[in-house]
Amino acid sequence: GHIAITNYKKKDNYEFEKSLSVWDSINFKYHLVGGYYVKEMKEFRINRGYNLKRLHMYFPDYTFEVDNDAFPYDEIHVDLYAPPKSDFQRVALTFMASQETFQNLKNYTQKMITAPPGAGKTFCGVASSAFMSSRLVIIVPFTKLLEQWKESLTTFTSIKESEIMIVQGSKACEKIREGKCKDIKAFIFMTDTIASYQEHYGNLAVIDMFYETNVYVKIVDEVHRDLKTITMIDALTNFHMTYYM
Repeated sequence: GHIAITNYKKKDNYEFEKSLSVWDSINFKYHLVGGYYVKEMKEFRINRGYNLKRLHMYFPDYTFEVDNDAFPYDEIHVDLYAPPKSDFQRVALTFMASQETFQNLKNYTQKMITAPPGAGKTFCGVASSAFMSSRLVIIVPFTKLLEQWKESLTTFTSIKESEIMIVQGSKACEKIREGKCKDIKAFIFMTDTIASYQEHYGNLAVIDMFYETNVYVKIVDEVHRDLKTITMIDALTNFHMTYYM
């Protein structure tokens, strides 16, 4: 999910945009990294977790409306072949599913899971498909993680290799946008693939592509590696649940 500031033109509110930017000391200018402008819709979009009191400070004349029109999805059956093997995994999955002591988080659509390497974050991510009865979109920054996630899906869940799509290149993105991948249960993207597709096909194509996945859960692995691209992806998607890892 995201917050959309409507009827907005780039640089309408310089101080607001600057607050979401980092200073480039070499070229002496600010680079926007914490927000994304969708020019086709005349909307400036920021992460849903942004402080609303602070936002109202920048836009005192705007009214706030809640629109939970998330992308459509269909439930699927996924078996989990292995139980959590550590306290971390058990607590993380309970947190992700908003169960037991975390029931008060049911209305939260974005959650962060942090742990040292080897703790089992990938297992928790693939297990969420079984817990949520959901298709997955998984976004990674490195090529080696594509196969790692694919292997985890086939090892720990009943999702078959033929039901997993490693999305590489704009042709694959176009295939999804054309509705030709309805049998896929897990889509695995690199951030570079999505960035390139957006550059060549535009924002609306990215929105349409993700809309056609029928996915409930989006997982962003190594979220800190490319915040600018992840901000763009968050602005152009509206899944019911996003897990950052």
